[in-house]
Amino acid sequence: MDMKDDSGKDWFSRPDASSDIGQAYEQMAVKDHKYFVRVKSLHFLRMTKNLFHGYGDAVCIDLGCGTAETTEYFQDKFAYTIGCDYSFGMIQFAAQKHLKRTSFVNSISEVLPLKDSSVTVAVLFNMLHHIGSEDQLMQTLREVYRILKNEGIIAIYEMNPLNPLTRHVVNTNEIDRAVNLDGYKKSLYPTTFYSWEARSILLQAGFRIRRQEYLIFFPQFLSFLLPLERFLAKIPLGGLYSVFGMK
Repeated sequence: MDMKDDSGKDWFSRPDASSDIGQAYEQMAVKDHKYFVRVKSLHFLRMTKNLFHGYGDAVCIDLGCGTAETTEYFQDKFAYTIGCDYSFGMIQFAAQKHLKRTSFVNSISEVLPLKDSSVTVAVLFNMLHHIGSEDQLMQTLREVYRILKNEGIIAIYEMNPLNPLTRHVVNTNEIDRAVNLDGYKKSLYPTTFYSWEARSILLQAGFRIRRQEYLIFFPQFLSFLLPLERFLAKIPLGGLYSVFGMK
């Protein structure tokens, strides 16, 4: 499979991509990728449960779900989950997992095929740094605002540029080849975002900030230390950070 893309855009978003691109995507991920997926997915579920005092009848959209690696963790939690991605090949691959109480939608994030106030919580795992322009970024967040119910939650998870290993991943991993480190203030998209930049963007889109935490301080071989992460959540050195906003 030819991964070259002279446009500078993500290779996995090609409109002609078949479902085998999902398998290629997972194979090209960084070492211990599944471990990192698990940590951030469980962190999101814990945070969401605390904010809503349980999942109840919540409807969740996993925006930029890719091959549904994160979505897999939600099928027994939320009343219903929608996985959405702009890569047709990735959505095809995700749908083959036949997740319970889950449907998949192939759509650009700037125009979502969902009704106003129809979703309880929206999560964007490592998605913002794949958006190609400021206009697309803000329109995506406005769309999330539109489809969220009042007091609904948006959860942003992004790579932390303050972490040296994160910077190494962006510089060396094929999946993030199109991403510019520290490109936000230079208007170079797609770009990584610092946590304060992500908060500012959410505020611009009309959200109130509810919570921010850093996570993934420990690699897989030190996973027995994960319970300590709750005490480190305010230290800006984790590999990822999360920002939760409310409509």
